[in-house]
Order: sequence, then structure tokens, then C-alpha cells
Amino acid sequence: MRHDNIIIIGDKVELVRDAGRVYKTKIEDATGNGFFLVSVPSYGGLPVFLHVGDDLSLSFSRESGRYTAKMTVMGFEKRGEIRYAWLLQKTKPQKDQRRGAYRLPVNLRVMVYEYTDNLAKKIQKHEDIIEVSALETVGSKNISITGIELVVKRKYEICEKILLKPHLGGDQSEPLPLIICAEVVRLVPERYRGTHSVGTQFFGQTKSAHDHLTKYVLTQQQKQIRQNKFLDRQNSF
Repeated sequence: MRHDNIIIIGDKVELVRDAGRVYKTKIEDATGNGFFLVSVPSYGGLPVFLHVGDDLSLSFSRESGRYTAKMTVMGFEKRGEIRYAWLLQKTKPQKDQRRGAYRLPVNLRVMVYEYTDNLAKKIQKHEDIIEVSALETVGSKNISITGIELVVKRKYEICEKILLKPHLGGDQSEPLPLIICAEVVRLVPERYRGTHSVGTQFFGQTKSAHDHLTKYVLTQQQKQIRQNKFLDRQNSF
């Protein structure tokens, strides 16, 4: 019986570079001494740019759980029209013990503001920042209790702090609009759309804001589950 934490040919894997976008590919070959061949993944119809020396995280799933190992790009190979990358395994796959926060797929209208310590203090005191002009109004791809992914037109930088005011479908249970401090942790250009996908992580939330957001994500998740079950029943007839 093979061990679950061993990577084998045929495994469907996910590659992540610098805590960025997840790229799906497959283990095509292995040398037996830590080298694995994967097809170069693509995004938006174009191959992802990888370079020799790039450090990646490679994840794969078993019935017993999800495993992640550190890899380094060592070289490239072309077979026919397909380009492959040779990865060198740097660490033994470790079982992921943490459950990531559920990401609710939803298109929200989100106002983005410049972050300042003064405005952050206003938020901690439950004060609105209505007098401040927004940098831009954007849409979201998904939201969780720990962060939100936005589709933006402005240029942001990794580790840049911003303030976000998501409009949660007209929910009026909060005495003031929900405003959250966030830090940019991922940038992915979407050139074919002229926009950028920006992943952010929340920080410094007040308890009321955290509770409000948790309630929203849970309620919307339950609605989507009920809707999917209804559609499944409809399609079964």
C-alpha cells in the first residue's frame, strides 16, 4: 500500500507561486530522485510564465486529506507542442491541518479608499468615513470572513493597505456601513479584460464587523446550498 504523502505520476496537482493564484496541472513523469515533470499550466489561454529557480508550493489530495510540498523549478522540456517544467521536490509533503475560510462566490459592489491611520482609528470607533472620496468602485469575485477578491482597474502593490466598504445586498442590520481594513496579498493581471484580480486579507476588524461579516457569509452560503439542491431536483425530472 502506497503512502498518502508520496507524489506519483498521474496526480492532479495545484501550483501556487508567492501565495498567488492557484494553477492546476498534472504529474506527467518522475525520475525517482525528487524530480517531477508537469505540463506548464495556462491562464486566460496563455501559458503561465515560470522561470528556473522559481519556488512553488505543490498541493495534491488524498482521501486522508490535502498535502503540500515545496518545489523549485529546475528546467523545461518540450514534447511536441506541449511545454513541460521539471520541478525538484524540496520538502516532504505535509498534511494540511488547517481548514481555509469558506469563499463565497459573489459579485458585490465595493468602494475602495486610501488607508490612513486616522481613518483606521475612525473605523475602530465605529465612525463612518463618508466625507472621504473613494479611489474607485469595483466588483468582487468572492468573499470570506478573512478576505475578499476584487476586480480592479487601478494599480495596487503587494502589502499595500486599503479600506473597503462592501455593499452586502442592502443588509441594514449594521448601524453604520461595513468598512474593513485590508492588505493586498495577491495581484494577477487580467490583460484580456484590462483589469486586475486583487486578493486581500482583512485585519484590525472590530468584533461587530467580524460578526456581521460571518453572519452574511454563512447566510448566503446556506441560500446557495438550498438553491443548488432545488436545481438538482429540477434537473432530475
